[in-house]
Amino acid sequence: MNLNSFFIATFGCKVNIYESESITNLLLNGGFQELSAYNQADIVVVNSCSVTAKAVAKCRNFINRVHKSNQNIIIILSGCVVDTISEDILRDTYSNVSIFLKNRDKDKILESINNYIDSKRGEKLFFASDIDGCFNFSVDNFIEHSRAFVKIQDGCNNFCSYCIIPYARGRVRSRDYREIIDEIDRLSKNGFNEMVITGINIGTYNFEDISFSNLLTILVKQFKNIRFRISSIEPQYIDNDFLNLLKENKNICSHLHIPLQNGSDKILKLMNRHYSKSEYLKKIDDIRKIGEDIFLSTDLILGFPNESEYDFNETLSFVTQIEFSFIHLFGYSPREGTRAIDITPKVPERVRDERVEIVNRVVKEHNLKYREKFVGKYLEVIIEKKSGTHYTAKSDNYIDFVIDTREKLLQKKVYRVKFDKIENDINYGVIE
Repeated sequence: MNLNSFFIATFGCKVNIYESESITNLLLNGGFQELSAYNQADIVVVNSCSVTAKAVAKCRNFINRVHKSNQNIIIILSGCVVDTISEDILRDTYSNVSIFLKNRDKDKILESINNYIDSKRGEKLFFASDIDGCFNFSVDNFIEHSRAFVKIQDGCNNFCSYCIIPYARGRVRSRDYREIIDEIDRLSKNGFNEMVITGINIGTYNFEDISFSNLLTILVKQFKNIRFRISSIEPQYIDNDFLNLLKENKNICSHLHIPLQNGSDKILKLMNRHYSKSEYLKKIDDIRKIGEDIFLSTDLILGFPNESEYDFNETLSFVTQIEFSFIHLFGYSPREGTRAIDITPKVPERVRDERVEIVNRVVKEHNLKYREKFVGKYLEVIIEKKSGTHYTAKSDNYIDFVIDTREKLLQKKVYRVKFDKIENDINYGVIE
C-alpha cells in the first residue's frame, strides 16, 4: 500500500492546535506531503474534540463527508472522541475510520500507519501504548499561525460536574521545563514573537517543584523580547506569586482568560467549581489593581440544571459588575458521562437560549466600551494575515485590528499602530 499524502483537520482547543502541528511535523519528517484538500489526500487525520455532544457530532459529520468524497481515503480519528467513547460504539458509529488513536498515542501516528499497512486492509486498529501521558510532542513551526502555541501540561483533576475533559485527557501531568525552554528557543528562531502558553489546566503545572509561576518567571527573564500570552487560568491558581509576576513583567500580555462558568454560588457548587463568587471577585479586584486596562475574558455556562430565574439574575448582575471584555457563552447541553446529566430540574432550551442572548447583548456593550478606551492610542500588534491591501493583526491586549496600507508588513512581526477608529464594529489601525 503506497501512502504519500495527508490532510489534518483540527477540532476544539488550543491544545489540539498544538498537537496537530506536532503530528504534522511527524508526518512530514516521515516522508508524507501535506495537502490543502482532504478529498485528494491518501490519509485524513481528524484530531477530535468531545467537550460537548455538538462537538462530537461535528467531528462525525466531517468524517462522513471525507468518506463520501473518496472511499479510498484512510481516515485516522485521534483524541478526545476516542478517549470518551467505548471501542464497540466507535467500531459501530465510526465504521469509516481505519485507525483510532487516543490522546496519549498521537505521537505514535507513524507507527500506527505502518501497523495498518502491515495488517489486512479494513481491520480497525486501536493503537494503545503502555505509558500514560508522556510528552513526546515537539513543535518547531506553526505554518498557518502568526503566534506559536506551547503546551506545558495535560490533564485535569477538577472533575467539574458538566465536564468530560478529565475522562478524555486523564490526570494532571506536567512537561519538563527544559523541553519547554528548548521549544520556545526554536520557535523564536523561526520568527515567532508571541508564545501562547497552553494546556488543559495550566495553573496546576508543577515539575520538579517548579510551579506555574516559577516557570513563567524563568521564561519571561530568559526570553525578554518575546511576549507571553496565558491561554486560560482557573481563578484558584491566581496567587500572590502570579500577581507579582504580572505586575513586574511587561512581556506578559495584558490579557487574562479566567473561567467563571456561572455567577450564582448555588450553581457553582452544583458545577463542582472550587471557588465562590466573592473569591472570584477578589481575584479580579487584585488584577485590576495591577492594571485597569487588562483585557479580561471568561467562560460562562447558562441554563445549567436547577438554574432558577433568581440564579440567572445573579449571574447577569455579576457579569455587569465585572464588565468582562469578552465572554465565551455556552448554553448548557447534557453530556453523557458527566455527573451533571443527573441533576434536575432541567432548564427548558427556550429559556436557556433567551438567557444566552440577554448576556450576549450585555457583553457586546462591554466589549465596545473596552475598545473605545484605546481609540487614538498606540498599541503593539502582531501581523496575522494579508487580504488584498488589508492586514489583520492582534494587539497585546487582545484587540483585533484591520490595517490598510501599501507598506509591506511581515507576518509574525510586532508593529506599533495607532488605533484610528471603530467602524461597523471593526477596529482600524494605522501604521505611523
